[in-house]
Amino acid sequence: MIYYTVEELLQQLKKRADTPVAKQRGRAYVKNSLVVLDELGYQSLDRHEAHLFFQFISARYMKGSTIITSNRSVKEWVEIFSSDEMATTAILDRLFHKAHIFNIDGCSYRLKDFNQLVEASEKQ
Repeated sequence: MIYYTVEELLQQLKKRADTPVAKQRGRAYVKNSLVVLDELGYQSLDRHEAHLFFQFISARYMKGSTIITSNRSVKEWVEIFSSDEMATTAILDRLFHKAHIFNIDGCSYRLKDFNQLVEASEKQ
């Protein structure tokens, strides 16, 4: 298993952009049985980044598991991928085939303690 933020993954992909991701067999983001990607949608991707992300998803398709976290609805993903509907559809097609989707709705776990502090200070 390996963990990346989407930004970290894209930095790795850009370094080797001259070689298609599918041919980068020795790279951790290709060979690991599980890749966890965090923060998809935190920043929008430009067209080149969207293309590299598509290559990454295609290289892993049916070869390993990929977990992606995002605070954006799938309906908004076209905005993430530079308004490229074709790339977004191709990415989602590969991701959703045999996927398990977990929609977690609620307050941020990281902000739980902060919210309790705010509520306590408001009572004073």
